[in-house]
Parts: sequence; C-alpha cells; structure tokens
Amino acid sequence: LALRAGHGGPSPEPIGCRWTARVARAARAGRRVPVGGRTGNGLFGG
Repeated sequence: LALRAGHGGPSPEPIGCRWTARVARAARAGRRVPVGGRTGNGLFGG
C-alpha cells in the first residue's frame, strides 16, 4: 500500500496494519473520510 510504503517508519508493517484497520473502521462507520490521498496526508502528514 502507498500509505505503508510512504510512512516508512520504524515498524511500517504493524503501523500500516493498525492505520488501515482504523481507516477502514471509520469509512465503514459512515464518516466523511475520502479514501484517497487526503486521508493519508491528514493522518500521516498532519
């Protein structure tokens, strides 16, 4: 995934997995979370 590769943290695997699950949950909940680049930039960049 671009998010996991882009993050490149000390533990990109667990972090990416956790973030992915969170994003998926939020998206499923029905929140206004654009699944694209804004979400990644907001969570990782913000």
